[in-house]
Amino acid sequence: QYVKGVGPRLGAIFESRGISTVRDLLTFFPRAYEDRTRLKQVAELEEGVRASTAVRVLSSRRIGTRMGRSMLEARCTDDSGILMLKWFHAPKGLEQRLIPGTPIVVTGAPKLYLGKKEIIHPEIVWNRTSDVVSQEDELNVGRVVPVYTELEGIPSRTFRKVLWEAIHKYGPQLPNDLPRRLIEKYALPSALEAAREIHFPKSEAEIDELLGFKTRWHARFIYEEFFKFEYFVLMQKLGVAKERAPSIGLEGGAKSARDLEGLLPFRLTGGQSQALADILEDMKAPHPMNRLVQGDVGSGKTVVALLSAAAALAEGFQAALMAPTEILAEQHYRNAVKLFGGRLRVELLTGKTPDSER
Repeated sequence: QYVKGVGPRLGAIFESRGISTVRDLLTFFPRAYEDRTRLKQVAELEEGVRASTAVRVLSSRRIGTRMGRSMLEARCTDDSGILMLKWFHAPKGLEQRLIPGTPIVVTGAPKLYLGKKEIIHPEIVWNRTSDVVSQEDELNVGRVVPVYTELEGIPSRTFRKVLWEAIHKYGPQLPNDLPRRLIEKYALPSALEAAREIHFPKSEAEIDELLGFKTRWHARFIYEEFFKFEYFVLMQKLGVAKERAPSIGLEGGAKSARDLEGLLPFRLTGGQSQALADILEDMKAPHPMNRLVQGDVGSGKTVVALLSAAAALAEGFQAALMAPTEILAEQHYRNAVKLFGGRLRVELLTGKTPDSER
Protein backbone atom coordinates (compact mmCIF):
# COMPACT_ATOMS: atom_id res chain seq x y z
CA GLN A 1 0.00 0.00 0.00
CA TYR A 2 3.04 2.29 0.19
CA VAL A 3 3.67 2.20 -3.55
CA LYS A 4 2.72 5.60 -4.96
CA GLY A 5 -0.85 5.52 -6.23
CA VAL A 6 -1.99 2.57 -4.11
CA GLY A 7 -2.83 3.52 -0.53
CA PRO A 8 -5.03 1.64 1.95
CA ARG A 9 -8.09 1.20 -0.32
CA LEU A 10 -6.32 -0.24 -3.37
CA GLY A 11 -3.91 -2.06 -1.06
CA ALA A 12 -6.84 -3.93 0.51
CA ILE A 13 -8.18 -4.87 -2.94
CA PHE A 14 -4.76 -6.15 -4.02
CA GLU A 15 -4.46 -8.08 -0.74
CA SER A 16 -7.83 -9.78 -1.33
CA ARG A 17 -6.50 -11.14 -4.63
CA GLY A 18 -3.25 -12.45 -3.19
CA ILE A 19 -1.11 -9.43 -4.18
CA SER A 20 0.52 -8.60 -0.85
CA THR A 21 4.01 -7.45 -1.82
CA VAL A 22 5.73 -5.48 -4.56
CA ARG A 23 7.08 -8.77 -5.85
CA ASP A 24 3.52 -10.14 -6.13
CA LEU A 25 2.58 -7.00 -8.03
CA LEU A 26 5.48 -7.23 -10.47
CA THR A 27 4.62 -10.86 -11.25
CA PHE A 28 0.92 -10.08 -11.85
CA PHE A 29 1.37 -10.19 -15.61
CA PRO A 30 -0.82 -8.57 -18.30
CA ARG A 31 -3.65 -10.65 -19.76
CA ALA A 32 -3.33 -8.91 -23.14
CA TYR A 33 -1.49 -6.16 -25.02
CA GLU A 34 -2.60 -3.38 -27.38
CA ASP A 35 -0.47 -1.86 -30.11
CA ARG A 36 -0.84 1.89 -29.69
CA THR A 37 2.30 2.77 -31.59
CA ARG A 38 0.15 4.19 -34.38
CA LEU A 39 -2.87 6.47 -33.98
CA LYS A 40 -5.67 5.84 -36.46
CA GLN A 41 -7.92 8.46 -37.97
CA VAL A 42 -11.61 8.32 -37.09
CA ALA A 43 -12.37 7.33 -40.68
CA GLU A 44 -10.08 4.29 -40.29
CA LEU A 45 -11.68 2.96 -37.12
CA GLU A 46 -13.25 -0.48 -37.56
CA GLU A 47 -16.30 -1.64 -35.67
CA GLY A 48 -15.38 -3.89 -32.72
CA VAL A 49 -11.60 -3.42 -33.14
CA ARG A 50 -9.84 -1.59 -30.29
CA ALA A 51 -7.70 1.28 -31.51
CA SER A 52 -6.44 4.72 -30.51
CA THR A 53 -7.24 7.98 -32.26
CA ALA A 54 -6.39 11.65 -31.61
CA VAL A 55 -9.41 13.95 -31.68
CA ARG A 56 -10.62 17.28 -30.29
CA VAL A 57 -13.82 17.84 -28.37
CA LEU A 58 -16.60 19.64 -30.26
CA SER A 59 -19.27 19.54 -27.55
CA SER A 60 -20.51 17.58 -24.55
CA ARG A 61 -23.86 17.18 -22.83
CA ARG A 62 -25.90 15.16 -20.35
CA ILE A 63 -28.68 12.97 -21.74
CA GLY A 64 -31.45 11.40 -19.66
CA THR A 65 -31.90 7.61 -19.74
CA ARG A 66 -34.93 5.39 -19.23
CA MET A 67 -33.70 4.43 -15.77
CA GLY A 68 -34.07 8.00 -14.57
CA ARG A 69 -30.35 8.61 -14.67
CA SER A 70 -28.16 10.56 -17.09
CA MET A 71 -25.47 9.64 -19.58
CA LEU A 72 -22.52 11.86 -20.49
CA GLU A 73 -21.91 12.23 -24.23
CA ALA A 74 -19.06 14.01 -26.03
CA ARG A 75 -18.94 14.78 -29.76
CA CYS A 76 -15.39 14.71 -31.16
CA THR A 77 -13.59 14.91 -34.51
CA ASP A 78 -10.21 14.81 -36.23
CA ASP A 79 -11.63 16.28 -39.48
CA SER A 80 -11.83 12.79 -41.04
CA GLY A 81 -15.06 11.93 -39.25
CA ILE A 82 -17.21 12.32 -36.15
CA LEU A 83 -16.72 10.11 -33.09
CA MET A 84 -19.20 10.00 -30.21
CA LEU A 85 -17.96 9.15 -26.71
CA LYS A 86 -20.39 7.96 -24.05
CA TRP A 87 -20.21 7.28 -20.32
CA PHE A 88 -23.04 5.72 -18.33
CA HIS A 89 -20.97 6.05 -15.18
CA ALA A 90 -18.74 9.05 -15.84
CA PRO A 91 -15.67 9.55 -13.60
CA LYS A 92 -15.89 12.48 -11.23
CA GLY A 93 -14.84 15.77 -12.84
CA LEU A 94 -14.84 14.38 -16.41
CA GLU A 95 -17.67 16.61 -17.63
CA GLN A 96 -15.80 19.76 -16.61
CA ARG A 97 -12.73 18.67 -18.62
CA LEU A 98 -14.59 18.03 -21.88
CA ILE A 99 -14.27 21.63 -23.04
CA PRO A 100 -14.77 22.33 -26.78
CA GLY A 101 -11.40 22.40 -28.53
CA THR A 102 -9.67 20.17 -25.95
CA PRO A 103 -7.35 17.64 -27.67
CA ILE A 104 -7.54 14.08 -26.39
CA VAL A 105 -6.38 10.62 -27.40
CA VAL A 106 -9.17 8.07 -27.21
CA THR A 107 -8.80 4.28 -26.99
CA GLY A 108 -11.61 1.75 -27.25
CA ALA A 109 -13.62 -0.55 -29.51
CA PRO A 110 -15.97 1.53 -31.70
CA LYS A 111 -19.45 0.44 -32.71
CA LEU A 112 -22.01 1.94 -35.06
CA TYR A 113 -25.14 3.50 -33.58
CA LEU A 114 -27.62 5.31 -35.82
CA GLY A 115 -24.93 5.51 -38.49
CA LYS A 116 -22.35 7.12 -36.20
CA LYS A 117 -19.18 5.66 -34.68
CA GLU A 118 -19.20 5.66 -30.89
CA ILE A 119 -17.07 4.31 -28.07
CA ILE A 120 -18.61 3.46 -24.70
CA HIS A 121 -16.46 4.25 -21.66
CA PRO A 122 -13.28 5.01 -23.66
CA GLU A 123 -9.81 5.30 -22.17
CA ILE A 124 -8.59 8.90 -22.51
CA VAL A 125 -5.23 10.66 -22.47
CA TRP A 126 -5.39 14.46 -22.25
CA ASN A 127 -3.54 17.41 -23.83
CA ARG A 128 -1.50 15.65 -26.48
CA THR A 129 -0.58 18.96 -28.16
CA SER A 130 1.77 19.87 -25.32
CA ASP A 131 5.50 19.75 -26.05
CA VAL A 132 6.04 18.15 -22.65
CA VAL A 133 5.48 14.37 -22.68
CA SER A 134 3.68 13.52 -19.46
CA GLN A 135 3.88 10.20 -17.63
CA GLU A 136 0.30 9.55 -18.73
CA ASP A 137 1.39 9.93 -22.38
CA GLU A 138 4.42 7.70 -21.83
CA LEU A 139 2.39 4.87 -20.32
CA ASN A 140 -0.77 4.88 -22.41
CA VAL A 141 -0.01 6.15 -25.92
CA GLY A 142 2.60 5.58 -28.63
CA ARG A 143 3.71 2.17 -27.38
CA VAL A 144 2.65 -1.44 -26.90
CA VAL A 145 0.40 -1.11 -23.87
CA PRO A 146 -0.34 -3.86 -21.31
CA VAL A 147 -3.94 -4.71 -20.39
CA TYR A 148 -4.64 -6.22 -16.97
CA THR A 149 -7.46 -8.23 -15.47
CA GLU A 150 -9.62 -5.71 -13.64
CA LEU A 151 -9.81 -6.23 -9.89
CA GLU A 152 -12.80 -4.68 -8.15
CA GLY A 153 -13.04 -1.99 -10.82
CA ILE A 154 -9.33 -1.04 -10.87
CA PRO A 155 -8.84 -0.14 -14.57
CA SER A 156 -5.77 -1.10 -16.59
CA ARG A 157 -4.54 2.50 -16.73
CA THR A 158 -4.38 2.56 -12.91
CA PHE A 159 -2.51 -0.74 -12.95
CA ARG A 160 -0.02 0.71 -15.42
CA LYS A 161 0.62 3.76 -13.26
CA VAL A 162 1.07 1.69 -10.10
CA LEU A 163 3.36 -0.80 -11.84
CA TRP A 164 5.42 1.98 -13.38
CA GLU A 165 6.01 3.41 -9.91
CA ALA A 166 6.77 -0.03 -8.44
CA ILE A 167 9.26 -0.98 -11.14
CA HIS A 168 11.19 2.28 -11.00
CA LYS A 169 11.29 2.59 -7.22
CA TYR A 170 11.46 -1.02 -6.05
CA GLY A 171 12.39 -3.00 -9.18
CA PRO A 172 16.16 -2.88 -8.47
CA GLN A 173 15.44 -4.75 -5.21
CA LEU A 174 13.71 -7.62 -7.05
CA PRO A 175 15.86 -10.65 -6.12
CA ASN A 176 17.50 -12.90 -8.69
CA ASP A 177 16.95 -16.24 -7.01
CA LEU A 178 18.43 -18.42 -9.75
CA PRO A 179 22.03 -19.62 -9.40
CA ARG A 180 24.43 -17.43 -11.37
CA ARG A 181 25.83 -20.37 -13.33
CA LEU A 182 22.35 -21.14 -14.71
CA ILE A 183 21.68 -17.48 -15.53
CA GLU A 184 24.93 -17.39 -17.49
CA LYS A 185 24.43 -20.81 -19.09
CA TYR A 186 21.02 -19.92 -20.52
CA ALA A 187 21.68 -16.18 -20.97
CA LEU A 188 18.69 -15.31 -18.80
CA PRO A 189 17.84 -11.64 -18.21
CA SER A 190 17.64 -10.28 -14.67
CA ALA A 191 14.31 -10.36 -12.84
CA LEU A 192 14.09 -6.55 -13.07
CA GLU A 193 14.78 -6.50 -16.81
CA ALA A 194 12.26 -9.28 -17.44
CA ALA A 195 9.53 -7.63 -15.34
CA ARG A 196 10.08 -4.25 -16.99
CA GLU A 197 9.90 -5.68 -20.51
CA ILE A 198 6.79 -7.75 -19.77
CA HIS A 199 4.87 -4.83 -18.29
CA PHE A 200 6.25 -2.09 -20.53
CA PRO A 201 7.59 -3.74 -23.69
CA LYS A 202 9.55 -1.77 -26.24
CA SER A 203 7.61 -0.58 -29.26
CA GLU A 204 9.23 -3.18 -31.52
CA ALA A 205 7.96 -6.07 -29.38
CA GLU A 206 5.90 -8.66 -31.26
CA ILE A 207 2.32 -8.71 -29.93
CA ASP A 208 1.86 -12.41 -30.77
CA GLU A 209 4.96 -13.38 -28.81
CA LEU A 210 3.87 -11.30 -25.83
CA LEU A 211 0.36 -12.79 -25.86
CA GLY A 212 1.80 -16.32 -26.16
CA PHE A 213 4.32 -15.85 -23.32
CA LYS A 214 7.03 -16.66 -25.85
CA THR A 215 9.43 -13.80 -25.22
CA ARG A 216 12.77 -14.33 -23.48
CA TRP A 217 11.38 -12.18 -20.66
CA HIS A 218 8.51 -14.59 -20.05
CA ALA A 219 10.86 -17.56 -20.45
CA ARG A 220 12.99 -16.23 -17.60
CA PHE A 221 10.10 -16.31 -15.10
CA ILE A 222 8.76 -19.62 -16.45
CA TYR A 223 12.21 -21.18 -16.00
CA GLU A 224 12.49 -19.79 -12.46
CA GLU A 225 9.05 -21.13 -11.52
CA PHE A 226 9.85 -24.63 -12.78
CA PHE A 227 13.30 -24.51 -11.16
CA LYS A 228 11.84 -23.64 -7.76
CA PHE A 229 9.16 -26.31 -8.12
CA GLU A 230 11.74 -28.97 -8.96
CA TYR A 231 13.94 -27.77 -6.10
CA PHE A 232 11.02 -28.02 -3.68
CA VAL A 233 10.17 -31.55 -4.89
CA LEU A 234 13.81 -32.59 -4.56
CA MET A 235 14.01 -31.24 -1.00
CA GLN A 236 10.86 -33.17 -0.11
CA LYS A 237 12.28 -36.31 -1.67
CA LEU A 238 15.54 -35.95 0.24
CA GLY A 239 13.56 -35.35 3.42
CA VAL A 240 11.48 -38.48 2.86
CA ALA A 241 14.65 -40.48 2.26
CA LYS A 242 15.76 -39.65 5.82
CA GLU A 243 12.47 -40.83 7.39
CA ARG A 244 12.10 -44.38 8.65
CA ALA A 245 9.37 -46.75 7.48
CA PRO A 246 8.87 -50.52 7.72
CA SER A 247 10.24 -52.58 4.85
CA ILE A 248 7.36 -54.37 3.12
CA GLY A 249 7.69 -57.31 0.76
CA LEU A 250 10.63 -59.13 2.30
CA GLU A 251 8.40 -61.41 4.44
CA GLY A 252 6.27 -62.85 1.67
CA GLY A 253 4.36 -59.74 0.68
CA ALA A 254 5.85 -59.46 -2.80
CA LYS A 255 5.15 -63.15 -3.46
CA SER A 256 1.54 -62.75 -2.31
CA ALA A 257 1.04 -59.87 -4.72
CA ARG A 258 2.37 -61.96 -7.59
CA ASP A 259 0.20 -64.92 -6.55
CA LEU A 260 -2.90 -62.71 -6.58
CA GLU A 261 -1.88 -61.51 -10.01
CA GLY A 262 -2.55 -65.06 -11.23
CA LEU A 263 -6.21 -64.76 -10.11
CA LEU A 264 -6.88 -61.86 -12.44
CA PRO A 265 -9.14 -62.58 -15.44
CA PHE A 266 -6.51 -60.95 -17.65
CA ARG A 267 -2.74 -60.63 -17.95
CA LEU A 268 -0.98 -57.46 -16.92
CA THR A 269 0.46 -55.40 -19.74
CA GLY A 270 4.18 -54.75 -19.91
CA GLY A 271 3.69 -51.26 -18.47
CA GLN A 272 1.49 -52.49 -15.61
CA SER A 273 3.92 -55.27 -14.76
CA GLN A 274 6.88 -52.87 -14.76
CA ALA A 275 5.01 -50.34 -12.58
CA LEU A 276 4.15 -53.07 -10.07
CA ALA A 277 7.75 -54.31 -9.99
CA ASP A 278 9.06 -50.77 -9.36
CA ILE A 279 6.55 -50.22 -6.54
CA LEU A 280 7.26 -53.54 -4.83
CA GLU A 281 10.99 -52.79 -5.02
CA ASP A 282 10.44 -49.33 -3.45
CA MET A 283 8.33 -50.84 -0.65
CA LYS A 284 11.26 -53.01 0.41
CA ALA A 285 13.31 -49.92 1.30
CA PRO A 286 13.37 -48.77 4.95
CA HIS A 287 11.92 -45.34 4.13
CA PRO A 288 8.61 -44.06 2.69
CA MET A 289 7.88 -44.57 -1.00
CA ASN A 290 7.13 -41.51 -3.14
CA ARG A 291 5.90 -42.64 -6.54
CA LEU A 292 3.40 -41.51 -9.17
CA VAL A 293 1.68 -43.93 -11.56
CA GLN A 294 0.48 -42.05 -14.60
CA GLY A 295 -1.84 -43.42 -17.29
CA ASP A 296 -4.98 -42.77 -19.28
CA VAL A 297 -8.45 -43.75 -18.07
CA GLY A 298 -8.79 -47.52 -18.29
CA SER A 299 -5.06 -48.18 -18.47
CA GLY A 300 -5.06 -50.32 -15.30
CA LYS A 301 -3.72 -48.01 -12.59
CA THR A 302 -6.22 -49.33 -10.03
CA VAL A 303 -5.22 -52.98 -10.36
CA VAL A 304 -1.57 -51.97 -9.87
CA ALA A 305 -2.59 -50.11 -6.69
CA LEU A 306 -4.59 -53.10 -5.39
CA LEU A 307 -1.76 -55.58 -5.98
CA SER A 308 0.65 -53.19 -4.21
CA ALA A 309 -1.78 -53.00 -1.28
CA ALA A 310 -1.94 -56.80 -1.20
CA ALA A 311 1.78 -56.95 -0.43
CA ALA A 312 1.20 -54.80 2.66
CA LEU A 313 -1.84 -56.83 3.80
CA ALA A 314 0.11 -60.10 3.50
CA GLU A 315 2.59 -58.85 6.10
CA GLY A 316 0.00 -57.65 8.61
CA PHE A 317 -0.34 -54.02 7.57
CA GLN A 318 -3.36 -52.10 6.35
CA ALA A 319 -3.69 -50.11 3.12
CA ALA A 320 -6.13 -47.38 2.09
CA LEU A 321 -7.18 -46.70 -1.48
CA MET A 322 -8.58 -43.16 -1.39
CA ALA A 323 -11.10 -41.91 -3.95
CA PRO A 324 -12.34 -38.34 -4.60
CA THR A 325 -16.04 -39.33 -4.63
CA GLU A 326 -18.23 -41.87 -2.86
CA ILE A 327 -19.41 -43.30 -6.18
CA LEU A 328 -15.83 -43.97 -7.29
CA ALA A 329 -15.01 -45.51 -3.90
CA GLU A 330 -17.93 -47.93 -4.27
CA GLN A 331 -16.78 -48.77 -7.81
CA HIS A 332 -13.24 -49.57 -6.63
CA TYR A 333 -14.68 -51.68 -3.79
CA ARG A 334 -16.81 -53.79 -6.14
CA ASN A 335 -13.90 -54.22 -8.57
CA ALA A 336 -11.55 -55.39 -5.80
CA VAL A 337 -14.07 -57.97 -4.56
CA LYS A 338 -14.73 -59.17 -8.11
CA LEU A 339 -11.08 -59.34 -9.20
CA PHE A 340 -9.74 -61.30 -6.21
CA GLY A 341 -12.76 -63.44 -5.37
CA GLY A 342 -12.59 -62.89 -1.62
CA ARG A 343 -8.85 -63.67 -1.35
CA LEU A 344 -8.22 -60.03 -0.44
CA ARG A 345 -10.12 -58.61 2.54
CA VAL A 346 -11.69 -55.36 1.39
CA GLU A 347 -13.95 -52.95 3.28
CA LEU A 348 -15.72 -49.80 2.11
CA LEU A 349 -15.36 -46.74 4.32
CA THR A 350 -17.37 -43.59 3.45
CA GLY A 351 -18.98 -40.71 5.26
CA LYS A 352 -22.09 -42.86 5.72
CA THR A 353 -20.26 -45.72 7.43
CA PRO A 354 -21.55 -46.08 11.06
CA ASP A 355 -19.03 -45.79 13.89
CA SER A 356 -19.53 -49.43 14.86
CA GLU A 357 -18.52 -50.60 11.36
CA ARG A 358 -15.57 -48.24 11.29
